[in-house]
Amino acid sequence: MKKKLINILKGNLSLPKTFWLIYILGSFLTSVPIILGDIYYNSLNEFLSATVLLFLLINISYFIYSTISTWNSATNYISKKKKDKKNSFWGYAAKVMVVIFILRAIGTTLSSLLT
Repeated sequence: MKKKLINILKGNLSLPKTFWLIYILGSFLTSVPIILGDIYYNSLNEFLSATVLLFLLINISYFIYSTISTWNSATNYISKKKKDKKNSFWGYAAKVMVVIFILRAIGTTLSSLLT
């Protein structure tokens, strides 16, 4: 399992699988408990509040892991396509989306800290 996770982190999984399964779907699934905790914030007891905090830490860790994995996969994709003299558009598109998601995460974090 550890070897597989490191392999994904290095970008050795195909770009479509990395982007859609690891980055998009995985990020959504790790966000669900936080979203539910935010919705039901006023009715949470101490245990559930601590659980939501734990999921927040898991979500942040997963976001970093999936972001690096997707970036590396896009880099490998671009390199392979250039070597084969083919269009590497999707690699660059994935990198643009990663940058947009990072900026969005920073903006959301700053917004919640300042309000």
